[in-house]
Amino acid sequence: MKRKETLLCAVIALLAILSIGIWFRFTSELMESSTIEVIGSQMRSVRSDIAKMIHEDAVSLRILAMSENFRGASDMSEAEKALLEVERSHPDSSFALIGPGGWIYKSDGTEYSVIQFEGLSESGDEFKVAGIYDKTRGSGGIALIARTSAGFECYLAAIFTMERLGERMAEAFRWQTGYVAVFDDLSDGVASMSASGKELENIEGIVSSGLSDFRDSGSEELIESFEGGSEYRAYIRLREPPGWIVGVYFPGTPLWELFSSIRWASPLFAASVTALFCVATVAAMAMRRDETKIGGYGPHGIDGLTGLGNGMSMLPMSREFMKGKNKENYSVVCVDIVSFDRFNAMFGYQSGDKLLCTVAGVLRERCHCGVRLNSDVFVAIAESGGEFVEDLNHRLSEAVANEFGPEYVRMISFKFGVCRIKNASITSGRNVFDEALLAMKEAKTMPAAKIVVYDNDLERRKQWKQNIEKQMLNALPNDEFALYIQPKWELSLDRCCGGEALVRWLSPELGFLAPDRFIPIFEENQFIIEVDFFMLSKVLKMLQREIDSDAKARPIAVNVSKVTMMFPNYIDRLSNTIGKFRVPSSLVELEITESALSGTDYRSVRSLMHDMKDMGFTIAMDDFGVGYSSFNTLRELPVDVLKIDKEFLDDATESKRSRTIIKSIVDMAKSIGIKVVCEGIETASQLDFLKSVGCDYGQGYLFSEPVTCYEFEKKYAKDE
Repeated sequence: MKRKETLLCAVIALLAILSIGIWFRFTSELMESSTIEVIGSQMRSVRSDIAKMIHEDAVSLRILAMSENFRGASDMSEAEKALLEVERSHPDSSFALIGPGGWIYKSDGTEYSVIQFEGLSESGDEFKVAGIYDKTRGSGGIALIARTSAGFECYLAAIFTMERLGERMAEAFRWQTGYVAVFDDLSDGVASMSASGKELENIEGIVSSGLSDFRDSGSEELIESFEGGSEYRAYIRLREPPGWIVGVYFPGTPLWELFSSIRWASPLFAASVTALFCVATVAAMAMRRDETKIGGYGPHGIDGLTGLGNGMSMLPMSREFMKGKNKENYSVVCVDIVSFDRFNAMFGYQSGDKLLCTVAGVLRERCHCGVRLNSDVFVAIAESGGEFVEDLNHRLSEAVANEFGPEYVRMISFKFGVCRIKNASITSGRNVFDEALLAMKEAKTMPAAKIVVYDNDLERRKQWKQNIEKQMLNALPNDEFALYIQPKWELSLDRCCGGEALVRWLSPELGFLAPDRFIPIFEENQFIIEVDFFMLSKVLKMLQREIDSDAKARPIAVNVSKVTMMFPNYIDRLSNTIGKFRVPSSLVELEITESALSGTDYRSVRSLMHDMKDMGFTIAMDDFGVGYSSFNTLRELPVDVLKIDKEFLDDATESKRSRTIIKSIVDMAKSIGIKVVCEGIETASQLDFLKSVGCDYGQGYLFSEPVTCYEFEKKYAKDE
């Protein structure tokens, strides 16, 4: 009996030892292949982020290069003055001029040379990326180069030194434990950093030791392990500029650390082969279930603060969760914490982290595959239906009240973007997540909306915005923005006394576009600044023609966007623009919308309005009555003219209350010396009413539809 028991124990021991050997071999191969796959995916994502960064910066650079600052510059000395203006308005960026032959002018005296740059054709490339060499520091860098609007061959370059490129790389890189090095193709210069913000000693030596072999191999990417497979080194080539390489070093991988306790628990495994596989199976199933619930996909895919998944785990764990499920029952939900930055500033980052963990706890409980995508944006998979998202919003508010107090619920709110999974494949890429994110961004632009569901209309608007931004850069040099004038009528004398400048876009690709089709997009990307000054110059040219031909030059109102007003050095640029023409500033009426006075910028806007008034401009407040301005506010502002929004006049025919409001506005405006213009006059009865209440001026189709500036001059300029 004892011999049998001994033999049985020996067999069990041998089986246990064999199992341990198989286990070690299996886990080693599995962890290495999984780690290489994850690292490769992340490296390719980093390359895409860099390409996106270059493209986004290039759009801004092209706008600056084609701006009014450079237009008219005939030599390098004038271009250098324009460069100083650009640097003053963008103090956080580094710019330089590139002249013929590739030499660089930098205002701080830094010496650069450009490598492999042969210029841009006027009708060809919109920008180029070139390597540069910093002679002062002895290291390389990148220059984004765009042709300026100067009258000679001159280029504006945005300079990314090795150090600055390294900072941008750290922002793009999502690893918590990796160290990044950027190598140029000119001097083997290196900018090193870690995603966690800590410098690692001898990062150059560690990463660059395999650099030579990688360069010689001609491969797009290389991932290799060393130190017994516990450390990894990876390289990938950038597409712009050619020859540049990103190298990453991982001092140990958390994947190994997680499984080390399991791999070294051999005494327990040896006790019973059956127990070994039972425990391992149960543990693996529990781990898989928990990770799917919270959105993790292995330790590299877990957000260190909240315990949810991070961006890297979003696709893999969602695909895993949706296997075998009916897509029509699920939606992707994107959640944004409104004004999270303000909350951080008021209560500190510790409270901000606490808020993030509170949101994560609700998503973990109520949703599947929760992911913290970035600072204050979360993504999860939830049961389809608006009621569920409404309930989720309620649960989040409850959690905030319980964690911080009921008074915080009024301060902390949420915006939701929803995309039904049946409308986009979750297995083919990020499409469904991008659409949920787009819906959430749309919700953020709508004060009254908490939840926006992605639909065909949102897709069409997204495509329209992309088309607008693609065509806008060539629109200014091609003179595609046309000046139309809406005549303004002096009601008591029944004659034209001026007009309002309106912009129309005559696009060869998009056709005739009214302002509401493109102005909101321009305000969002700040291209409205260039359009506003472009239209102001057109108005001044028209007035100059009238003055030179001894015609009667009538005042013209020009709209000014709040974005334009709040841009640095606006007053200086306004002064420079009108200084180019022999036109009295009193002939230009600057229209500011009432909404520009709302919010925290009120004091700045008020100061700017006084500066404009001191320059001799007439100041008009447009769309009065739509916002929340009071007459006490008007007493503080140098407003000469009020423009009553046409909505009041539309209602005045049927509504006695609207007629009373218009009469009150006219009476009170006259009491403080302000003229009144009413927009949208279309009928004789509306005109009679406005005359009866003493309104000074009017605009509308009853008098004239908007006409081209040349038609306006022909019809009204010579009419005394």
